[in-house]
Amino acid sequence: MPTLVSIMVGFLLLDEKDERTLLALLVSPLPLSHFLLYRAALPTVLGMAVTLLTFPLTNLVQIGLAELLLVCFLAALTGPINALFLAAFAGNKVAGLNVLKFVNLVMLLPIVAFLVPMPVQLWAGLIPHYWGMKVFVQAAEGEAYWAYALVAALYSLTLIALLLWQFRRSIRA
Repeated sequence: MPTLVSIMVGFLLLDEKDERTLLALLVSPLPLSHFLLYRAALPTVLGMAVTLLTFPLTNLVQIGLAELLLVCFLAALTGPINALFLAAFAGNKVAGLNVLKFVNLVMLLPIVAFLVPMPVQLWAGLIPHYWGMKVFVQAAEGEAYWAYALVAALYSLTLIALLLWQFRRSIRA
């Protein structure tokens, strides 16, 4: 669910980039960083809300409410990562479609990682979506997951900060 929301936000950012709306914000009283944080928070909040609403409907796996909230938050952090990656590395909306194809392909790799033994599957950790999935699997199996949750949160927040920086650079270019 966070992915669907992030695609919309990513293309909205690309549209604002194409129309040079974001350049106008550079001279407005609203700091660009505040606007970009708002845009990054939008897919996080919407992604978490939609996931919290839809997960119980699937009724595939039973996990506690605390674990569900944690997994939803970690999954929601992938929203701004996707949106900012799309907006930072695509020059326009047409290029955004190609970047989106790449992102969708890469997002499948963590699923494949669960088919290989543990030390090898950690290579999938380069893809931020892996960590939230790992927390979910660990919680569903009743195993310890806090170390994975910490890595997921720190890695996602670091990527968001780096992508915000890259996106700001792409606006001025």
